Amino acid sequence: MRYNGKDEFPDERELHLSAAYHEMPERSEKYGSLELSIRMLNINHGHNVEIINRSETLRGYTIFIQRVRAGTDAGLDRDEAVAEAVKYCEDHAILQPFLTTHSSEVNNMLTTEFDIDVAKEVWQEEAYEDGHDDGYAEAEEKWSNIVALQKEENAKQAEEIARQAEENARHADEIARLEALIKQLYAKSSE
Repeated sequence: MRYNGKDEFPDERELHLSAAYHEMPERSEKYGSLELSIRMLNINHGHNVEIINRSETLRGYTIFIQRVRAGTDAGLDRDEAVAEAVKYCEDHAILQPFLTTHSSEVNNMLTTEFDIDVAKEVWQEEAYEDGHDDGYAEAEEKWSNIVALQKEENAKQAEEIARQAEENARHADEIARLEALIKQLYAKSSE
């Protein structure tokens, strides 16, 4: 993990997840415990130089953040300090490929204040849209199934109607033969 905050911080510190929580002995005894330890390195300018210099990107990021802080310390507002840091890095080929492609996003990201209420609204809108899309897809699938079942039911009904019509036609033929037979018998008995 990396640290680049403004507070004093050693070059390296081991952090433990359990330090973020109050001990609950009854839970630990019943469910066991798991400890997570991480090594956090300070990547501010002047710290862990040997490690930072192994990565051109990390070195560039450190310089960039140091330039932003120097600008704000010198009295520039945050937007001006970020713009100056971007320009400095571009002029000195620091983070060049990244800044060439993404300098406007960097400016927007670093100069926009995070507002949890706005973020929640955005998350809710996205969740609503996702749910709406999922619901629409599910409804569409169900409608397709209903249509397919209705077509199948209609086909069965059509087959039944055709079978009954055929049976009625056979009965009609039999009735016509019987009527003809009866007429013949009647005609013979009348002679």
